[in-house]
Amino acid sequence: MEAQMKLEHEIDFHRLILFALPTFFSSIFANLYTTVDGIFVAQWVNTDALSAILSFCRTMVFMVIPVLVLPRFFEMDGVWMALAAGEILSVAMSIFYFIKYRAMWQTPKAAAAS
Repeated sequence: MEAQMKLEHEIDFHRLILFALPTFFSSIFANLYTTVDGIFVAQWVNTDALSAILSFCRTMVFMVIPVLVLPRFFEMDGVWMALAAGEILSVAMSIFYFIKYRAMWQTPKAAAAS
């Protein structure tokens, strides 16, 4: 006897792209975020609070808000986009603080030239 599997949604190119692209881009942004966060944690004193803020925003704020907001506009597709949107927001915040505190890691010679 042959068992037949029934899929609720037929897998097509649209659904594959909707899953694959956000996953691909979110992994890129997650790695970039981890790098910037690691710079704050590993290299400089008194950045533990900033690192904690970045980590909290990434896990709680920037992942929950897109999951709650995007499905209202894009229905089920918004759930798939939420992960990538959260990672993009995390990277944007990290880059903002990276630029804001760039004087912390510039050498005195480089800081004097700018």
